[in-house]
Amino acid sequence: MRLVDAVPICPLPVASKKKQVKAKQVVPVSVPPPASTPPVDSSSTGKLPIPVQKPARSAVGGNVAYFPPEDLSVESLAEFIELQQSDSKCEKILSKLKENPDLPFTVDSDGALYHVQVATDMDKKYRSHRRLVVPQALKAFVLRQAHGMIHMGSKRTSHIITGRYYWDGMVADILQWCSSCLVCRKRKTCRPLNAGIPKTMSCDRPFQRISLDLIGKFQKSGTNTH
Repeated sequence: MRLVDAVPICPLPVASKKKQVKAKQVVPVSVPPPASTPPVDSSSTGKLPIPVQKPARSAVGGNVAYFPPEDLSVESLAEFIELQQSDSKCEKILSKLKENPDLPFTVDSDGALYHVQVATDMDKKYRSHRRLVVPQALKAFVLRQAHGMIHMGSKRTSHIITGRYYWDGMVADILQWCSSCLVCRKRKTCRPLNAGIPKTMSCDRPFQRISLDLIGKFQKSGTNTH
């Protein structure tokens, strides 16, 4: 028998014909930017309007008014009196003062509004004096002039301002102004309140550790040499 007859003949695998799919070429299309649309009236669309976030109260030295609506400055007492007359709180004080003259406020001949502190009999060191009423727009000006000299603490700044000026809630405003001052934040660092917990030193034998307090040199007194 021949070798060819012993080996079975297997059919060769036929390669499957696959369809070749051509890839489509994607042509880039330039999309123009969206045009700015005019504001839509909420009444016509039925949707609620988007709330506008108001700027937060910035620290001392920012562009936002520390005491809304605006912070102003003056150069004379006449300008100070004009802002007093246009301030709403000063107008309320003047109207109440006409109804009740016993209130601790007074108006001088120039038209300036003052707060009067009357001394009592119990406090002999205290004396009566007048303090100029500060309008809302000049609070930051007064605080900047008093605190901005040498950037004192809240106690000294409050002592200077409360002895010359007056407005409602001034102590809280002074504390908040001093705590939000950027110059004081950078310059004044926190100091440790204590030096730490003391540790004991253990010794294994006598005279292992010796402590000496060296003082002198002293002058001799007579014949004493020690």
